[in-house]
Amino acid sequence: MIKIKDPRQVELFDRFAELLGPSAYRRMKEGWQGCFRECILYLLSDTVEKFSCHLSMLTGPETKELFSMAGLMSVKEFFKWTNNDAVDRYNVDLAIQYALNIDQGAEISRATFFRYQKLFREEDIGREVMRLITDTLLRKANLDLSEQRLDSTHVLGNMAVFSRRRLMHNTIFTFLAQLKRHHEAGYRELPEDFLVRYTADDGWCFAENSPMLTLHYGNIKATPEEQLGYDMRLLLERFHADVVISNGTKYKIMKRVFDEQFFDDGKVQLKKHPGGKVLVNPSDPDAEIGHKGAGYQVQIMQTCSKNNEVQMITNVLPQGASASDMDSLKTMVDMTIESNTKPETLLTDAGYGSDTNVCYAQQHEIEQLAPTTGKKKDQLGLEECTLDELNRIESCPAGKRPMKSRFNYDAQTGYALFFKDVCENCPLKSRCQVQKSGKNNYKWPYDAARLRLRDRRLYERTPEFHARYAPRNGNESLNGNLKQNTPLRRLRCRGKTAVHTAIYMIAAMHNIMQYAAYCRKTGKSFIGKEISTAFTRLTTFFHRFFAFLQPFPTLPGVFTFLNGWEKVISNPLRFLRSAL
Repeated sequence: MIKIKDPRQVELFDRFAELLGPSAYRRMKEGWQGCFRECILYLLSDTVEKFSCHLSMLTGPETKELFSMAGLMSVKEFFKWTNNDAVDRYNVDLAIQYALNIDQGAEISRATFFRYQKLFREEDIGREVMRLITDTLLRKANLDLSEQRLDSTHVLGNMAVFSRRRLMHNTIFTFLAQLKRHHEAGYRELPEDFLVRYTADDGWCFAENSPMLTLHYGNIKATPEEQLGYDMRLLLERFHADVVISNGTKYKIMKRVFDEQFFDDGKVQLKKHPGGKVLVNPSDPDAEIGHKGAGYQVQIMQTCSKNNEVQMITNVLPQGASASDMDSLKTMVDMTIESNTKPETLLTDAGYGSDTNVCYAQQHEIEQLAPTTGKKKDQLGLEECTLDELNRIESCPAGKRPMKSRFNYDAQTGYALFFKDVCENCPLKSRCQVQKSGKNNYKWPYDAARLRLRDRRLYERTPEFHARYAPRNGNESLNGNLKQNTPLRRLRCRGKTAVHTAIYMIAAMHNIMQYAAYCRKTGKSFIGKEISTAFTRLTTFFHRFFAFLQPFPTLPGVFTFLNGWEKVISNPLRFLRSAL
């Protein structure tokens, strides 16, 4: 049977106030635990509903309290807890029991924890919870969303990062282990020297040459990569007709590695650049490899207005490590529109600053500030030229006037023609962008995109740009904080679903911590004004009720009974009212 306790239900007696000292209790109420209990826990009703779909309303033993389980799944990833740590915290940690509103005596087992964790990940609840928590806290803190910054950071799952040789050797080794366990007859049919290579020491695959001469390569010793590729192809060709073996997990992994790492044109050849969307470790088939490393990465957008007491994350986008920042900006802009967190100004690094991205942001009424790229340090560009009001070049960087200058507004293209003698005798020719046109002229072509880059590069030289762009550096401190104080640097899980859920929960809990800091700075209470008013009215009612009964001498016994209960009832309410 399903057990659900409304988090907004107030208990008459607070057991935590009796178990903790006044100072410790106050710190807990004013910390993230109080924030989670009062502001976040009741928001997890959708999560509880999804849990309930997998449980029975009428039959079976009583479930654990579902709001507390949903809360445990939310906070577990932020702290560096193992699964056993999460179970222990739920059972014995008073701070966690207070935050999750856990009843006295409630406890869970590891099996129960794993069951709810599986549901939490499979239902993709993390993304919804992060969005709901973020929207609620942004509204409560009344943050200014007009200025935001965007950056990405690398995330490594709980897996080893193999080199290419190690990956190939491990793939063959695990396939042979599975083959020997389930199809020993097929395993015994393989050549003896073949089996020796993958049952003895594997140090040979890191040598300069493989340990044997093969008929496939004649009398030339194969490199370790070629040897591994040939052995992989031998296994694939031998067992591809066997339906049972070819449908096995290890066989499919081996085929994927072979297709991604090798060319097969009669002689197996290793690909020099296999790309980023390749298998990095069989234990995590979804991980990719990029310029930041193997695994995953996450796009993080955060507020950066000076008007805010604290800054919060507004949007996150988990990705594979091979994803490009340049291609991610459009997705992030769309996410801000969908979540109603669109900024007026977006600060990014040069990795996002293509002309296409800036125009796309401008189409959605977002000003993107990002350094331009595509120009060498000493190269002269259009910004060193003088242009008239019709976007025609009046003079080149050397101050020479062109013989002809045109700009077509319909085609959005222009050019300037210079005499051959002018350009060939110019000391800046090696740094200039002019091109030979015919026998006697040099041409400088440009289009609307280059004109926009010119305007951006000129603006980058102004003090105004540097002052407005300075807050973008806060992205580095945010990434450093998350990697240093949370498991974001290396998560305790692997697989796309688990990793994405962990990233969403880390971002959500970061915002909860920030909101708790905001309340401490401003003196704002976690409990809403309407709840505080309800407590005040309830307390006033009890006092007036008991005052009404005092003049009646005919009810001495009743009055004595009620007078005793007045002390029990009114004092806790008066304590809660003062705490508000």
